[in-house]
Amino acid sequence: MEKTNSESIAYLNAKTEKFNECANKSFPQSWKDLLNQMKIIESEIKEMRDAIEVRDPVELLDGYVDSMVTLLGMRDMLANLQFDVRGAE
Repeated sequence: MEKTNSESIAYLNAKTEKFNECANKSFPQSWKDLLNQMKIIESEIKEMRDAIEVRDPVELLDGYVDSMVTLLGMRDMLANLQFDVRGAE
């Protein structure tokens, strides 16, 4: 049975949180850490754009998943800095 979009995002979010805990990425020390995360997000978005331009479905899907993971990582970082992420969502 295929997962719904919300189930897929919840699954990816749980995996991302677990990864970020292991990698010690959930607890930013400064705004510079947020900027570094943003640079990773931008890189993944560029990967998606490049894949679309050359019509590479494998790289497009890879860029999409990587973008989601890095965006969810940013969400964790903001939440750990006491941003009301859930309220904003």
